Amino acid sequence: MNRHLAFGFILLFLAGCAPDISETDFFSQHPDPNATTGQEVILVDHSANGARLLITSEGQLGWGFNALSVQESDGVSNLDVSLVYETATQAWFSPLGSVISDSEAVVYAVPPQEGDGSWVLQVTAQPGIDLRIPVDVEEDIWVRPEDEFDLLVAWVAPTAPTTGGDTFEVALYRIENRTFVPITNAGLDLYPYMDMGGGEGHSTPYTAPSHVGEGRYRGNVNFIMSGGWDMTVNITLDGQTRHVVFRGFTVN
Repeated sequence: MNRHLAFGFILLFLAGCAPDISETDFFSQHPDPNATTGQEVILVDHSANGARLLITSEGQLGWGFNALSVQESDGVSNLDVSLVYETATQAWFSPLGSVISDSEAVVYAVPPQEGDGSWVLQVTAQPGIDLRIPVDVEEDIWVRPEDEFDLLVAWVAPTAPTTGGDTFEVALYRIENRTFVPITNAGLDLYPYMDMGGGEGHSTPYTAPSHVGEGRYRGNVNFIMSGGWDMTVNITLDGQTRHVVFRGFTVN
């Protein structure tokens, strides 16, 4: 599972009728999907005391939600994975409560609060596995802070939107005491929108996401046309509704 939206799917040529979005922040910052999609990246391949641990990602790690594939021999247990952004003076840990199930681990990369640092993948497990591995984490804007709620909202899927029906998924978390806490009781609705120019535009059929576990909310969207789209996620929590916009992504 590739988190790039994404968790990257920017196209150099925009199809459909939407205006050219090549000048937007989204277009300029988001990775090219053709450089990462379907290319497995080996992050950890470690053997010790007869046990082996293999952790891979489908494509480059990036800001926001990252789903990793985990393969471990019977001798490996108590696996914990986190991303750390380190500067000369500080470190920002980005764990996600060791969410590991069905051979999947999840790590969440928070955009760094200052530059001139580097990323490290920190992995501990039994028997005696304690690794610090330098990794590259791509800058993108698939993660949105919602200051009023103190939430982090990350697009999880689809990683490469195409016309027709597809799963739509986002993840909601709050940071408490430098720990990620999944938000499980929010109500979500969507507003997909294509700007046709001249004050004209249209939406597309969808089903609102519902909570499926670990702060992840899943629904469906049916993009009826290729080109540039916006997706507004309406989040209701504690009686208040806020709107998070993923702006200017491309549907092929």
